[in-house]
Amino acid sequence: MKIKLKSTNKNQDILSVKKIIKNFTRNDSLIVEYPNDLSLNRINEIRDLLKKELQDFKDFNIFYCGHFENGKCINILKLISSKIILENADKIMKTIESFRVIANILLKNLTNKFDLPYTIESLEKIDYNINIGEGKIDDNWHFYFHGEDCQFTNISTGQKLEVYYLDYTFIDPYFLLCYIETTPEYEELHKLFQNSFNDFAHALDVLEENGYDSQVVRNI
Repeated sequence: MKIKLKSTNKNQDILSVKKIIKNFTRNDSLIVEYPNDLSLNRINEIRDLLKKELQDFKDFNIFYCGHFENGKCINILKLISSKIILENADKIMKTIESFRVIANILLKNLTNKFDLPYTIESLEKIDYNINIGEGKIDDNWHFYFHGEDCQFTNISTGQKLEVYYLDYTFIDPYFLLCYIETTPEYEELHKLFQNSFNDFAHALDVLEENGYDSQVVRNI
């Protein structure tokens, strides 16, 4: 269910929002429209106020979703529950660990391809100095540098890993989404995350808050 609310930009907006979302179930969302003449800074202030006022409403994401013809909009989205995340925490952490193992191997193989030691300096040299950009590690894997990330794609299976090569252990919601989406053995796990990026972001936050991995989330 998707609901739209045209804001009066007054305090009663908070009461209206609370009344609407109190019975929300998974995937329900509320789009709050604000006048186009409001600055982005003001919109962000309103978003932060909504987060503060709605902190007792669990498993929601509140974010600015863009500037449209009818106004600037904030989305309030009901996410995967913390209960489901924690029930599947071991599966998620095993998935993250498998990502890290493969990422480490691929980065090592990449430096070996250029007869360089496996160091961050070598990876930076490949990215900036050699300036290859993209190519094949071998017959199985293609690599593509962009920024401080490197995307690896299995040529046969289509499996993808987005890797922050300065520290392959860091992972963000997009990295996890990309890996799970393209790895058939995680199909059932992927089905839990109906809102894709937003659900994965929430899952990583919940895992970190519950002490599963203090470095599971890369700051983005």
